[in-house]
Amino acid sequence: MRFLKYVFVGVLLLFFISFTGEQTARSSEGLFEGNKAPEISVDDLSGKLNLKDFEGRYVLVNFWAAYDARSRENNVSLWNEVKKINKKEVAMVSVSFDKFESVFEETVKIDGIDQTTQFYEAKGENSELFKKYQLQKGFTSYLLDKSGKILAKGVHAENLRTLLRN
Repeated sequence: MRFLKYVFVGVLLLFFISFTGEQTARSSEGLFEGNKAPEISVDDLSGKLNLKDFEGRYVLVNFWAAYDARSRENNVSLWNEVKKINKKEVAMVSVSFDKFESVFEETVKIDGIDQTTQFYEAKGENSELFKKYQLQKGFTSYLLDKSGKILAKGVHAENLRTLLRN
């Protein structure tokens, strides 16, 4: 019976140690809910994008490219949804990784999106931003809270309002 107690205590200890190790690994990457979002700094013709400028508001960060139909559609849907929400409460910024700036500019015009919320990363898929946000796994969006922590990843227009209420 004593042997069984020691085995049980040992198993609990191993479980606790492995759980703690997993939490440490997750928080170091910075792309999980509850982590501070990695800094974004992009200069383009629209201006300069810096996430620190949006502290105090929710920020919807969307990554996309015209050549990726799903990400482009999500960009338009999110923009249309954000337009319905108080801009003092929520800001949306989108970063395009198109290969040519002219394609980016024409796409934004055709899609009818406010150009001041759209930014172009000239280095495209070779940029540090692309690597930092691990976008080789696919374009996505993040909802950040008022302090810059990630509330949700993979945000779509259908779930944006629900996420903001929580």
